[in-house]
Amino acid sequence: MLRRITIQRPLSIVFFLLACCLVMSRPARGTDARPIIHPVFEIRDAQPQLKQTIDSILTAADRQLAAYGGIAFADTIVVLVATRHEQFDSVVGGRFPDWGVGCAIPELNTMIILSPFLYPYQIELAEVLRHELAHLYLHRLAGWSRLPRWMDEGFAMLIGHQWRFGDDWQVGRAVLTGEELTLHEIDALNRFGEGKAHLAYGQSYLGMKYLLDEYGWDSFLLFISELRRHNQLDPAFMAAVGLDYAGFQDEYAAYLKTKYNWATLLSDTMLFWIVIVLLLLLLYLFKRRHVKKKVEEWERATPTDDIFYPAGERKDQEYPGIGQQ
Repeated sequence: MLRRITIQRPLSIVFFLLACCLVMSRPARGTDARPIIHPVFEIRDAQPQLKQTIDSILTAADRQLAAYGGIAFADTIVVLVATRHEQFDSVVGGRFPDWGVGCAIPELNTMIILSPFLYPYQIELAEVLRHELAHLYLHRLAGWSRLPRWMDEGFAMLIGHQWRFGDDWQVGRAVLTGEELTLHEIDALNRFGEGKAHLAYGQSYLGMKYLLDEYGWDSFLLFISELRRHNQLDPAFMAAVGLDYAGFQDEYAAYLKTKYNWATLLSDTMLFWIVIVLLLLLLYLFKRRHVKKKVEEWERATPTDDIFYPAGERKDQEYPGIGQQ
C-alpha cells in the first residue's frame, strides 16, 4: 500500500513536504528573520565577583530589549567601574549632577558607574545597569538624533523597573499643588536638585508609559524611525500619534490632571484604606491624649483621700476598735 501511494501520488508528497518546510522556516509574526546578535560586555576595573554580577545583569537586560521589539546591539559595550569620583567626573566631563551614580555615553558605546562597594546606592545595582543600557540602545535606534530628555529617561526607567509607590505620591502631590513639570522643562534635568530631579524622573516614566499605553509600541518605533530620518520632533510625533510635539505635551498634561486629583486618588482602593487607617490612628491618639488630660485634671482637683474618707476623718478611724485589745 505504501508502495502504491508512492508510485501514484509522488507530486502530492513533494508539495506536502515543501509546505511543511515553508511553515517551519517562516519567522514568527512581528519578528525579524535575521538572528539577533547580542553585544559583548567589556567590564573594566571591577573585582571578579562584581564583574560576573554586572555581566549577568546586562546579559539578561539585553535579552529583554531584544524581546521588546528586536532591538539589537552587536558591538562591544564598555562598562567602566569608577572607584573614585574624580575618575567618574573625568569620563563624563564634569557635566553630571552630584546625585548621579551612573552615566551612559552613547557615542562611545560606554557606560560608567560608581563602584557599589565604595559608594552606597539608594537603588539596586541591577536598576542602574538596566537603566544605562537602555540609554545606549535607544540612542542606537534613534541614529544619534536628539531625543526629548523625558523620553530618554522614561524609556530607561521602564527597562530599569524603577517605578515605586512613593513616586506616585510625589507626582500626585506636585500635580495637586500645581508644581508638576512640563515635558519640555525636563530637558534641564541635569541642572535640577535631587528632589526636583526625582520628580522629573517620575514624570518621564509616566510620559513614556502614557505614550506606549495610548499609542502602542509600534507607534513608538515609528516615532524613532521618523526622528532618525528627519531629526525633527514635530514630523516624528505627527507620523506616530497624529499630533505635533506641543499637542502631545498638552495631551499628556491633561492626562496628569485626570490621573491625579482628589477624587481619583481616593477612589484608589489601596490609597483609600491607607487614608482610613491614618485617620483612625490620628483619632485614637487624639482621644487617648484627651482622656489622659481629663484624668490628670480630675486627680488634681479631687485628692484620693477625699473620695474614700469624709472630711474630718482619718484613715485609721474607718474601723474603730480594730487593733484595740
